[in-house]
Amino acid sequence: MERIKSEIINTIKKGPSRGLFKSRIPIEERIYLEVHIFANLLETYFYDEEKFHGYLNSHYSTWRNIFQDDFIRMIIMYNNAYDFYRIKKVEKEAKMLKMADDYNADKLIKDLEDMGLSPNINSLSSSMSKSRISKKKPSMTAKKKR
Repeated sequence: MERIKSEIINTIKKGPSRGLFKSRIPIEERIYLEVHIFANLLETYFYDEEKFHGYLNSHYSTWRNIFQDDFIRMIIMYNNAYDFYRIKKVEKEAKMLKMADDYNADKLIKDLEDMGLSPNINSLSSSMSKSRISKKKPSMTAKKKR
């Protein structure tokens, strides 16, 4: 992905007349002045994937009609690589969450076994009913205190 990002920045730095904008379309002077700012933003946020992606695509949506087709293809290649990167990042986070859940579940089962309880719900409910916790009513002294 860094290679594509570097190619995009180099194309922008070459200048608007060489590889960035279509040659047959009249372009306002203000846009020529913004190209340098655009390149600086992309260089500044080269390693911040979210911001680089955001700045690149905001300019792409604004200047889509004046960008050369080769440069648009580069942006599309970058966006595909960025999507792949995001999917891999989400998969990695999901894998880490699953590992944490598995660890917590194993720890809970171990803690229950250490307390002498079985992690089975049926055995927990039957042991509660055997100890009459579920059928216990308030004592007479508790009623008198009210």
